[in-house]
Amino acid sequence: MTDSVTLAFKEGQYQLADDRYFVGKSMKQMNNRFCTSRAFTDMAVVLKKQGVYFPQVEVPKNKVGKDKIESSHLLVQVSIPKLLYGTNLFEVDETDFFAFCKKLSQELWRVKVAVTPENVANAIVKRADLCKSVILPPYFGTARQVIYKLQKFNYKPDSDFTVKEFRDGSREIFLKYYNTTQGYVVYDKAAEIIANGYTDIETRLIEHLKDGKLIRRVLRFELSLQKKQSMDAVLRRHITEKKKDFTLKDLFSNKQALRNILLETFDKVYSPAHILLVTLSEMRENEIENYLDSLNISSSEKYALSYFANKATKYGPKGTLAEMKETMSPSNYSRYKKKLTDISSFMDTIGLEQPNLIQFLRAEHERFNLLTVNRIANSFVNYC
Repeated sequence: MTDSVTLAFKEGQYQLADDRYFVGKSMKQMNNRFCTSRAFTDMAVVLKKQGVYFPQVEVPKNKVGKDKIESSHLLVQVSIPKLLYGTNLFEVDETDFFAFCKKLSQELWRVKVAVTPENVANAIVKRADLCKSVILPPYFGTARQVIYKLQKFNYKPDSDFTVKEFRDGSREIFLKYYNTTQGYVVYDKAAEIIANGYTDIETRLIEHLKDGKLIRRVLRFELSLQKKQSMDAVLRRHITEKKKDFTLKDLFSNKQALRNILLETFDKVYSPAHILLVTLSEMRENEIENYLDSLNISSSEKYALSYFANKATKYGPKGTLAEMKETMSPSNYSRYKKKLTDISSFMDTIGLEQPNLIQFLRAEHERFNLLTVNRIANSFVNYC
């Protein structure tokens, strides 16, 4: 629902008990001279080395005299699920609201900033990243396979489009549609954790992902409302009782509005009127690949079986077996024929009535069944 937010606390909503933690300074040019405009803490960097997440905290300020800080607003950029659970693989809903307000209040005291949970709830949101994670069924393949299909589509108006790798240089890609006020990203959540994860729980997730204990089928859609004015314009179309200065409480108490915003964005990018349907044969190709991945066979055997299995799926087994007999030695033919028969039996268990990819993803946005901690723990422990 909501991942990262930037919260603004007005004077009176917080108290800076000690400024010694705010050691970083940024400069701004005013009246042809530079002055200190913002102070920030490096606590996030310190705790990151210990495998602990901490938000970015800044005090906009003016420098008055020598080293004196005159505070105005406190800015806190925080990932709500990562602060609560150590990873933003999980999504949060309205049941997490009070726990988050209390947790952020406690964590800010690490840098001697006093904020009550009530003031966290009523802090003004200056930026918000809205998200929807989708668990992919096996017949669509992994998140990476789906992203390679989705990169063909670029229908979002008034936006630039790019396909990029993660920052660690890994081969995993993500799709990004963006303009000056919004960014819309589609990515493999597991690959992002491998590239950027550092907390204790993310370290354990990375180990399980790399050794194959978790299957990478979580696809993340993330909308970044980057500027407050444009964010307010989007929110007030769906939360009609307010015009501006939306608070954290407003976001948590309007789940349906956030669902509608994400669905609206999805429809702008993946318009059903312009997109070719994913065929059943493509789904079966993904099923075959996933099945072969589970077998203890060499890469050459895997590629050969994948080729002939897909031909058998599309054109029938008789002609495929005849081609195999012509191109293989008798011993290889017998061996591959047996494996192909096993694959055929496996494929018979797959239903013929499957949705196309875009319809499925849109339906998941409509259902808006969030990947909360309880849902993943109780229903989907083997997928990531």
